[in-house]
Amino acid sequence: MISNRWLEKRKPYWARLEELVQRSSRGVAALSHGELQELGLLYRQTASDLAAVREDATTRQLASYLNQLLGRCHNLIYLGHKPKVSGIVRFYRDTYPHVFRQTLPQTLLALGIFAATGIVALVVTWHDPAFAYRLLWPTDDGDDRTAQDVDGIHSDGEAAGFLGHHDQQSFRGLQRVRNGN
Repeated sequence: MISNRWLEKRKPYWARLEELVQRSSRGVAALSHGELQELGLLYRQTASDLAAVREDATTRQLASYLNQLLGRCHNLIYLGHKPKVSGIVRFYRDTYPHVFRQTLPQTLLALGIFAATGIVALVVTWHDPAFAYRLLWPTDDGDDRTAQDVDGIHSDGEAAGFLGHHDQQSFRGLQRVRNGN
């Protein structure tokens, strides 16, 4: 059971919170910095008080009042502002180019690494087509495929069984380009 003494002690805090919420009904800009800090403190204290009041079945009306007060306060504290088109324009006009310029060296390094490994893979695979198969699909018996094996398997235009229909079509196209057809 909640004592009358506790209730009388807490009522001024709830009244102050209600006053702050009413003053800031059009937004938190109506409150000073100190009042905003007070609003946050009173919000947390009242939430704690609500938890205590809910434990007592005889204080349902008080629990309902505190819950509504906290709901209005919560909406005020955590109210998000609507994004404006000018914010999106400002992001692409100012923020994105600034961040891009700041991270340009790292971006170019990543691009260089990506391009270099791609070129190395292209050159190695061009000179030894079986390399890709040995790297990606090694055989279990340790027998490596040779370029002649790969060319022999696929010379009739049939791709390996593990390739799907679209992969087979792509493989056939690459095979024609490689063979000069």
